[in-house]
Amino acid sequence: MAKRIAEAARTLRPDLLLYFNGVDYEDQQEIGTYLELECLPTESWWGYETLPLYGRFMRTLGKPLLNMTGRFHRSWGDFGGLRTEASLEYDCLYGLALGMRTTIGDHFHPRGDLNPAVFDLIERIYTRLQKLEPWLDGAKSLAEIAVVAPEPGFSHEHGEAFTQSQNALKGATRILCELKAQFDVVSYRRSWDGYRLLVLPDLVLLDEPAAAKVRAHLERGGAVLSTGWSGADLGKKGFVLPEWGLRLDGEDPNDPAYLSAGPEVSAGMPRMPIVLYDRGTAVSPLEGTSVLAGIVAPYYNRHWDGEHGFLYLPPDRETGRAAVTMRRSVAHVSHPVFTTYFNHAPVPMRQLVANLLEKLLPHPLVKVTGLPSFARVTMTRQSRRRMVHLLSYVPERRGSSIDMIEEPIEVRDVSVALRNDGPNPARVYLAPSGQEMPCEIAEGYLRTRVPVVPGYALVVFEE
Repeated sequence: MAKRIAEAARTLRPDLLLYFNGVDYEDQQEIGTYLELECLPTESWWGYETLPLYGRFMRTLGKPLLNMTGRFHRSWGDFGGLRTEASLEYDCLYGLALGMRTTIGDHFHPRGDLNPAVFDLIERIYTRLQKLEPWLDGAKSLAEIAVVAPEPGFSHEHGEAFTQSQNALKGATRILCELKAQFDVVSYRRSWDGYRLLVLPDLVLLDEPAAAKVRAHLERGGAVLSTGWSGADLGKKGFVLPEWGLRLDGEDPNDPAYLSAGPEVSAGMPRMPIVLYDRGTAVSPLEGTSVLAGIVAPYYNRHWDGEHGFLYLPPDRETGRAAVTMRRSVAHVSHPVFTTYFNHAPVPMRQLVANLLEKLLPHPLVKVTGLPSFARVTMTRQSRRRMVHLLSYVPERRGSSIDMIEEPIEVRDVSVALRNDGPNPARVYLAPSGQEMPCEIAEGYLRTRVPVVPGYALVVFEE
C-alpha cells in the first residue's frame, strides 16, 4: 500500500516529502524520501534508550532524518500534560548531535484553541536551537565503530527474536555511550566498510555474506569485539572464521558463571570473581589464542530440587575455561555482556568492555575526561570543521514509570582531546558564542579544556 501511495503521490508532485509510519526503516529505501523517528521518552514503549540507538542506526540509511519528539508529559493525547523544558531541550539537542533535525509534536484542541503554554515552551527551545544553525547545516556524523545489529535487527515482526536483538543493542549502545565512544549501528544489509572496529553484540550469527564482510574488515586491518554467541554459524555449532581462534562447546554449563579477570583486563575491576548474570557459551581456546579472563564455577547451579530453591550461589573454583580471549585483533567474551548490561547494569561489565577497547582501539577519535558516566559525547563534521557535542543531563526514575529530566547538570573543567587526523585547526571555540578556547597539540591529539558545560556545549575545531 505504501508503494502505491508513493507512486501516486509522485505523479502529482515529484518533490513531496514522504515517510510511512509503521513501515520498517530499511524497507522504505525506494518508497520514502526521508525517515522520521517517533520517540516520546517518557512513554515506556520508547524510553530514553531509544533515541541513541535508533538515531545511530537510521543515520546509516542515507536519507534525511527527523527526530519526532513531543510536548506531552506521558504520551500522545495527554492534553493536560506538559514536558519540563530541560527534558524537551535534551531530546532536541541529542537528536541534533546525532545528525537529525527536530520537530516537537502536539495535538490541536478539537475547538482549534491555541495553548500559549505549549507554544511559549516550543518557542523558547527553537530560539536557542536556531542559534546553532550554522554548525548544523549539512553536518554529518563521525563514527569509527560499527555495532552490528543481530537479526532481525529493527524489524518489529519477529516477536521474541526482535526483543532479544533490541536488548543486546540497547545494552551495547548504553555502554559505548557511557564510554564516550563514537559509533554507528549497522544492519546485515548495510555496508560495514570504513570502520576501525566491529562490535558483534551477543547474538550476531554469521551467514556467508556476513562472514565475508567480517573477513574483509579484518583483511583491511580492522578489529573485532564479539560476545556471547556472536561469530558462530547459524546453527550455533561453531565459530565461522578461524580468526576467532576458538572452539564453541555449546552453552555454558554454569548458571551463574563468574568471571576472573587476568592482568590484561583487570584495570578498574574489583579484585573478586564477577558474576555473569545471563547464561553464555562455553569456549575453548585454540593454539595461539590468549586467555585474558577465566570462568569460575558456583558451588551449584541455580535450580529447584522439588523441595528447596538453590538461590545463594557463591563462587567456588576455577574451571580452566576461558571467559575472555584475544587472537590478534579479535577479542571475544563468552557471555552476553551487552544483554546483561541492559538487564542488570553491572558496572564491571562496562569496565571490561573499556579495557578491551583500550586494546582494540588504543587511539580513539575523541577522549573526554571530567564528564560523568551519564553525560554523552557525539561528533559531527562540516567542511573544514569537526565538532564535539557535550550533553550533561540525567533521566531520573520518579514513581513507578516516569523518567524525568527537570534540569541540566552543570559540569566544570572538562578536557576534550580530538585525534589530530588532518590539518591543525586555525581556531578552537564554543558555538554559538564564539568564545575562543586554548588548544595544544600533544601525542597526536588536539587538546582543549571547557571551563563550564551548562547541560550542553558545542566545541568547534575549525581549520
